[in-house]
Amino acid sequence: MTESMKPFADSWGLTPPTGPDADHQKELDKLNGLSGADFDKEYMSQMVTDHSNALSAFTTEAKDTKDLKFRAAVIKGKTAVAAHKNMAYDLKKKL
Repeated sequence: MTESMKPFADSWGLTPPTGPDADHQKELDKLNGLSGADFDKEYMSQMVTDHSNALSAFTTEAKDTKDLKFRAAVIKGKTAVAAHKNMAYDLKKKL
């Protein structure tokens, strides 16, 4: 997905982040202190949350963007994110 979005970012003069933002770093730090079932549960919980947030952002962008080529890339990404969110949710329920 990063590669499909890169040409748009480049043409718009945007630089993608090189690491996690403060909230995600906090979550990584928390995960580093966990192990076993506690780690698994927290990790999958965070995956569901992150994918839900990403799906919301992709949905909004697909609706709002006027760039047809970008919209196509966003819709493709949205489909992948939705599938990953569902997989994460299913895994979380099994823990």
